[in-house]
Amino acid sequence: MSYLTKLARVGLAAVVVALLAPAALAQNFFFPAVTYATQAVQAASGALTIPAGITYNAGSFSSSAAGSALITFTLPSGVTFTSTPSATGNGVFTSTVYASGGSGGSTVSFTINYGTVTNSTGSVFLGSFTIAGATALYPPNPGGNTALSAPNAINITEQITGATNISNGSLNEGPLSITFARSGSQLIFTTQYLPLAVVDINPSAKGEQFLVGGVDTLAASIGNLQLGTNGFANATNTGPYHFTATTATLTIGPFNLAGIASAYLAPAGVLTCAATPPVGSVTGTISNGLLTFTGVTAGLTYPGAAAQAVCLIASGTQIIAGYEGDSFHEPDIPATAAIDTALQYGGTLYSPSYNGHIRNFLFSDTNAVYTASLRITNRNPTAAVVTAFVQTDDGATGFATVESALAGKTNHTPSVSSVVIASGVTLSTDSELSLTVMCPFGVGVEQLLASPDGTLTNMH
Repeated sequence: MSYLTKLARVGLAAVVVALLAPAALAQNFFFPAVTYATQAVQAASGALTIPAGITYNAGSFSSSAAGSALITFTLPSGVTFTSTPSATGNGVFTSTVYASGGSGGSTVSFTINYGTVTNSTGSVFLGSFTIAGATALYPPNPGGNTALSAPNAINITEQITGATNISNGSLNEGPLSITFARSGSQLIFTTQYLPLAVVDINPSAKGEQFLVGGVDTLAASIGNLQLGTNGFANATNTGPYHFTATTATLTIGPFNLAGIASAYLAPAGVLTCAATPPVGSVTGTISNGLLTFTGVTAGLTYPGAAAQAVCLIASGTQIIAGYEGDSFHEPDIPATAAIDTALQYGGTLYSPSYNGHIRNFLFSDTNAVYTASLRITNRNPTAAVVTAFVQTDDGATGFATVESALAGKTNHTPSVSSVVIASGVTLSTDSELSLTVMCPFGVGVEQLLASPDGTLTNMH
């Protein structure tokens, strides 16, 4: 047999032995961490019951004789054991004996014993225990309420030291860290900003009504809210956490509520609005730009309720505040839900939008030798209707059609005095007034002031 043939056979035999040899196992640290309700952790001031099940699995190792090692479990800074867990050895760990630490401290250690072993492994299983100081699971926000913008977690660390009679393997490897407790808000609160409420600035509605489904109406939704609860554990891990309060308070705003007479939160599952609130609705309170709903019960049981429309009811006697619907950014309206000491941020809704332009102008006739006019430019290919509210400083009001059908691609410059006359308002001497001009998109309105010789002195 040639040298090369012998070498090939020896090499093949080595590969076969390597393939048949047991694979070395890496150490690992395992626990299906419990998620506690943030509100439960806060109510218990960070005192929690951790269930049994934290498990350390050693990597494969060999020992030339019976030996032992010390395994230590360490809690994060500020967290302490308030009871001492038990430890059970499995596999080649023949016994596990308490060594030190536990209740009152942040570490607990056990001596693990093993016999003569070859490429073997074992595990250490911790029993249930209690802890204090898990305040990282409910960081307070500046307002003092629970900040629930993101889940929080805390870890426990394992380390084996002092292993004796180890001939090979990884028993002394470490440390390893795992999450053993995390938190999340028990309260679920989300917003849906669609459909967008549209204020109709056409002459039929004068900006005092909403346009819903092509029909002018006093009621419209600015979006939907959805309230619910998670099934996260209470502090003792004996079941889901339950709020002390039985109702929540929802707050929308601040935003401009001019022209709105009242508001209500529709019953769960109702996503449309009517001028008369349906049975089961929650009436809102309007104050200082805030819309508040108190006594909300829908959704406070797991897993929660269907979405509910936030409905505004216009007065029908005042232009509804909003934004121009062709703008690039809609004003956001924040929404929050509060129950017990928890405050949950739900996202945003959007202010009502206009289906055209609204421009406000101020005029004074204290210097009557100057002529005030409006410059109206119709950039659209079709005729446009332009209207205006007139209001004097002494309280007189009126409504005028400025342009009944301004032809497409044309301009016109009506005087302010002609608009006032058309509105039926009578000006007193030195009277000042405002014009709120409403026109379609694609129509521009500017204010002009001309001297007696026709020279333009001001335009904006």
